[in-house]
Order: sequence, then C-alpha cells, then structure tokens
Amino acid sequence: MQTISVTCVTVSLIRFLFCTLILLSWQAYACTNCWVLFNNKCYAFTESLKRWADVRSFCQQFGDDGDMLVIKSLAELNFLKTEISRRDTSHWTGATDEGDDGNWRWIDGSPWDPEIGERMWYSSIKNYNCAYSRRVGDWDSMSCSNLNRALCKRSLDFGLSLWTEWGECSKTCGDGNRSRTRKYDNPTPADGGNDCNDNNALMETQFCKLIDCPVNGGPGPWTAWQHCSATCGDGEKIRTRECNNPVPAYGGAECSV
Repeated sequence: MQTISVTCVTVSLIRFLFCTLILLSWQAYACTNCWVLFNNKCYAFTESLKRWADVRSFCQQFGDDGDMLVIKSLAELNFLKTEISRRDTSHWTGATDEGDDGNWRWIDGSPWDPEIGERMWYSSIKNYNCAYSRRVGDWDSMSCSNLNRALCKRSLDFGLSLWTEWGECSKTCGDGNRSRTRKYDNPTPADGGNDCNDNNALMETQFCKLIDCPVNGGPGPWTAWQHCSATCGDGEKIRTRECNNPVPAYGGAECSV
C-alpha cells in the first residue's frame, strides 16, 4: 500500500503593509505607498530631501512617537537591509557622532549597541558625522549638511488579530499553496487612531501537497533491431521498448499498446 505524506514548508511571510497617516499635514508631502510595517512599527521610506538636522522634526509630525530611524535590534537591522536594498534608495538614519568624534549615539538617547553598529557599517573608517543607509543595504557616514531622503519610524495605534485557520490547499495533488491572514483590529482603530490601507491584513503562505499526482507511463526508446530469425528466405526481426519514460507511479496508467 502506498504511503501518503503531507509536506508543508514555509516559503514566504508577507509582512510588508503600507500604512496611511490621517494627519492632514502629510498630504503636502505626497508620499505614496512609502509606509512599510515590521513588528508593529511603521517605517516611512520617503522621497522628501532633508538635511540631517531637519529630519527629526519632519518625522515627529507623524504621531507622538514619530522620529528618525533608530535601530533597536538585529532583526530590525536585517529587515531594513532587505527593504533598503529592494528599494535601491538612500536615507538618513538617526545616528551621529557630531561633537564627539568616534562615539556614535542614537538621536533619541537609546544606548548604542556595538553589535548592531558592527553589522550596520560599510566600513570602519567614517569621515563624517551623520549616518545614512546606502542603496545596497549597509550604512556609511556623510556630511550632515548634505540633502538625503528622510526615513521615519512610528508605532501602530492598534494590534493584530489572531491568525485565521489555514485555507485549503490550492491543488488536490502535487505542489500547491495555502494561506492564512490576520488583521489590524485588536482593537479596531478609532478616535483618530491610525489606520492601514484597504489591504489591512498580513498573509502567511505555505507550500502544501496532499498527495502525489498520478503519473501515467510513457514508452522509452526503442532497442536496436535484433538479428533476422532466418538465415535465408522470409524471417523477421524485432525491437522492443519499455514503459519507463516515465515509469507509471501513484496509480498512473501503464503504457497502451
């Protein structure tokens, strides 16, 4: 009896969700689809060009905890590396050693984690006092008076619902996928709380395979002709081929004559 196995392998976790601010002041900056979600934080990869010293006040417009980018964990750093590389854009980051060369610090006073610092920098040599993300997803220093894009960060005003049950596999046999979703409705935004766009759910997708699909047999190549059955007069010679291209499997049909 054939044994049927079920294999599910996580291939992607779609965690990016564009967040739309309800602040009227935001309309002036025409920022379309620049907000991205990670671990209940919204990140705005804006096209607004600012000097480093002007970015913080720009970001603080977007909520009580809106601020320049401050990196709190290696997971956040890895997310940012991926997102920045994907976008191929450069942005200011809230790190500086201005006034104390070589002693880097975050603009909000958060402690500087040497491990994060070691993994974020492109080079150990830093000739300027303000940090920015390079297009390839690492960080370097640049003159604070240069213009560069603002990168802002803020919290969501609400939480995630529980995941739904996994949906059905998209294929009855062979490789397929299934998905589940969750929404930002715990609680539902109200009284001025920030909402997300109309696709306000996260989706997790997995490969799935309920059973292997039947494989019908196919004829393989012909053998060479055998010798004639008679040394004189009428005879016959034959050649054969096997049902092995492919071999029937999982209940598939044998080759037809």
